[in-house]
Amino acid sequence: MTSTRRTGSSAEPGAEGNKSGYDTAIAKARRLCASREYCISEIRAKIEEWALVPPQKSDEIIASLVSDRFIDEQRYASAFARDKLRYNKWGRIKISYALRMKDLPANVIAGALNGIDEQEYLLIASKLVERILKTKKKSDAGLLRASVVRSMQSKGFETAVIMKLLHGKN
Repeated sequence: MTSTRRTGSSAEPGAEGNKSGYDTAIAKARRLCASREYCISEIRAKIEEWALVPPQKSDEIIASLVSDRFIDEQRYASAFARDKLRYNKWGRIKISYALRMKDLPANVIAGALNGIDEQEYLLIASKLVERILKTKKKSDAGLLRASVVRSMQSKGFETAVIMKLLHGKN
């Protein structure tokens, strides 16, 4: 009887198994997306990791999640940019790079970066510069400036913003 199923009409049992896997995968994905923001590439990786459905079905699941607004890449990118600025003290360059690594479209990234409040951005950058200046013990002002610039650039802040803040500290 088992040999008949394997050699007989294999589409029916396989389709039944895929439907169950599909339902399980979409339910798991919805639970994930309801708990926090995810982008399409992160959900696609999760679906592939679960191995419940073939790769072509993962596109159907993602389309369903997008149409039901479980996934919204603009919402994700905005939340990501805001959180990385506030909690990790990242600048626009580092945020932009991280979003590109998540395969987000350029217009979505630009929208998220434009959504960053300029006053909050400058306040966070200013506090970072002050903290760096307090911790660095350099006798030469040029070396101290270079050290601050390197530290701020490693956090992803633009050179123009750094220089503006350094000139304001003098």
